[in-house]
Amino acid sequence: MNKTDTRRALLIVFALGALPYLAALGAGFVFDDAEAVVANPLVTGEVGLAQLMERDFWGRSADATIGSYRPLAVLTFIIDSALGGGAPWLFHTTNILLHSLCCVMLFVYLADRFGHRLAIVSTGLFCVHAVHTENIAAIVARADVLATLFLLLTLHLARAQTWHRWLVGPCFLLALLSKEVAVAG
Repeated sequence: MNKTDTRRALLIVFALGALPYLAALGAGFVFDDAEAVVANPLVTGEVGLAQLMERDFWGRSADATIGSYRPLAVLTFIIDSALGGGAPWLFHTTNILLHSLCCVMLFVYLADRFGHRLAIVSTGLFCVHAVHTENIAAIVARADVLATLFLLLTLHLARAQTWHRWLVGPCFLLALLSKEVAVAG
């Protein structure tokens, strides 16, 4: 595949990752979003950003935590809330964009390992598969999407034969700070 075809494939993959989920832009907060986003004192600004590393995913202090530590995901909630005034559409937009970036990273990783044909078919199925619906519609599931994105980037960089390999550790750390399940990656 030449560079133009590769760029075209990346744009198609990005669009395929976003298009099935555009209806979520009109949705509100669902499921655990009420506790993890709407009522989270870190997101609402009731406690300062300095406590980001001291509180759990739900905004609870260390003595009241249930053990879910996802500061990078919470940081993205804080940014979305600040930029969009707490409006759910921006949170959903971020989830859609992050899912599309996961699709792009999956394509890049698979194309590098197995060639463009298998990568485009496999990634196309990944993009539109209904299993991702909860990860896009529920803001709290952003932690999964972020962890996946950084794990895919970690895998891709680990295969690199360039100076980029030094980024493997930091990318894996970002996956871990997104969701603790990344340790299984």
